[in-house]
Amino acid sequence: VRQANHRAFNAQLGQALPHARFVAERAELNAVLSERSGSWLLKRPFSFGGAGRRRLMTSTPDAADDRWIDASLARDGLQAEPWVERLGDYALHGFVRQGSFALGRPCLQECSPTGHWQRSAPANDLSTGERNALLSEGERTALALQQLGYRGPFNIDAMRYRLAGGPAFAPRIEVNARYSMGWAT
Repeated sequence: VRQANHRAFNAQLGQALPHARFVAERAELNAVLSERSGSWLLKRPFSFGGAGRRRLMTSTPDAADDRWIDASLARDGLQAEPWVERLGDYALHGFVRQGSFALGRPCLQECSPTGHWQRSAPANDLSTGERNALLSEGERTALALQQLGYRGPFNIDAMRYRLAGGPAFAPRIEVNARYSMGWAT
């Protein structure tokens, strides 16, 4: 369960945002931050619901950022992602059994500006391409969880976003190997 919920597992499945990377050392993080100017979002490996995150306003951390970064890296690494304009948050829930899995229907997640979940509803605004990408990532994730030996509920978070240009869709930005808030939807 720990390995399935660790952000490094999600990163191993492939990054959905350009320039995003899971890092274990400060030199790796510095290299990632130097790839582009602008704001960044750093996430601890086991944070959820908008907690355990830190926004860097520039690609050059200040002293308070440095302390948070060093404490995080000393524990278990960080997921570094460019700060993007979120246009919609989505989820897909599933259940993994030995030899099979089941996927639910895509959900729209309403979140606060700080990323805290507020409620879920059916996702009726996904394009056909976005819906297919989300379902495909759900299948890939379920198979990867099976290979890991995980059995039980899971969800993947996805988002529509804008980063230097038009809208884009990231069909998997996080894996949660557990029941999550929108499961009932």
